[in-house]
Amino acid sequence: MMVAEINGKPSYYPIECLTVAPGQKAKISNLAPENLKLYKECTNIKNFQRFEEIENVPSVFKLLKDPFCRKLQLSMEESPIHVKAKIFSPPKLEYKNKKVSPDSLGKWKISSIVTKYFDPSSCEKWKAVLLDSPKIGFNTFTKFLDYYHKTATLHGLELKLESFGEQFIFPATKIPANVDKIYEMFQNAKANSVEFILFGCDETDEDIYCKFVDSFNGTG
Repeated sequence: MMVAEINGKPSYYPIECLTVAPGQKAKISNLAPENLKLYKECTNIKNFQRFEEIENVPSVFKLLKDPFCRKLQLSMEESPIHVKAKIFSPPKLEYKNKKVSPDSLGKWKISSIVTKYFDPSSCEKWKAVLLDSPKIGFNTFTKFLDYYHKTATLHGLELKLESFGEQFIFPATKIPANVDKIYEMFQNAKANSVEFILFGCDETDEDIYCKFVDSFNGTG
């Protein structure tokens, strides 16, 4: 702590000491090969080494030997200040079906497969649309939807499924990749208050992508 005497009373000011190692100012791509090892060593310091560095920081400030600091009555207090403190219990994450507490290192071991949110966000009306392409089959698209739906649920977004008898299915469809059909799909979605549309297309097919963008711009 930095100490400044004002009217005979010490005032304490926390300060931060930053040590910049050689090579840390440069990008990895600009570093010479022989300096890469030094760069990694400087940026991957172990915790105990960090604590040792913190302990040695006060020795950097030789204020008592500086005439300017003596005149201004500036000094460095190396020992911690004794203050009242309260130790709080580590925070806990509470889900609808379980509580998660951090371990001794402060890490939460969350099994995202079994945790459920109290009040997840919901999307009542959504559509999954595959723009017809010889490179992506509809079965492949529905497999992706299954993964996407599960991942969204684990992150607190509940995408409603359509009921089909006793089963629930994805609101998925396939349309030709032409401007008229895409535009028609947008208009139908707007008329039916669809909240979210998930598109599937071949990312390498620039022609389909351009048609999609043109159709989107055409909707205003």
